[in-house]
Amino acid sequence: LALLVAFPSRGLMVFACTTLAFAAAERWQSRRQSDALASRERVEAQAIQRALLPAVLPGFIGCELAVRWQPASAFGGDCYDAIRLSDTTLALSIADVCGKGLPAALVMSTLQASVRAFALTDSTPRSVVSQLNQALCRNVDLRRFVTFFYGVYDSTTRCLTYSNAGHNPPAIVRADGS
Repeated sequence: LALLVAFPSRGLMVFACTTLAFAAAERWQSRRQSDALASRERVEAQAIQRALLPAVLPGFIGCELAVRWQPASAFGGDCYDAIRLSDTTLALSIADVCGKGLPAALVMSTLQASVRAFALTDSTPRSVVSQLNQALCRNVDLRRFVTFFYGVYDSTTRCLTYSNAGHNPPAIVRADGS
């Protein structure tokens, strides 16, 4: 204030520059805090998505299961699951929600929970895929296309019964590599 009184034009300029500098510093600090929050939320979302996928695949007589999951971005819409239905049957699912990022990851988490719920009531591929399709179509706000594979393997008959809804076809790799 003393500058404003002693040198009105210069004092006003110094005051204006100081005010702008403080405002810029506050904006920078606010942006830094927002970026840090967004970064923490991204890390938490990644951890949640990884936690939704099976940490350990169920042991199963006559089968060895292995998976590799690597999202194209920080998180996304790819998921898999292996559900032990009985001592001799195992349900397998693989899905890819169109798109990347948080929207695809959110649809993926809903899809995975739905698959588990449907598989526990009627595990046949026709039933699970039909119910999942109905559930996804009921919610038109999702606006996401999903490819999906669901199969039930019976170790006594060594038969895989499956339904493939637009996903990559399954491949059989025998012990000898063929």
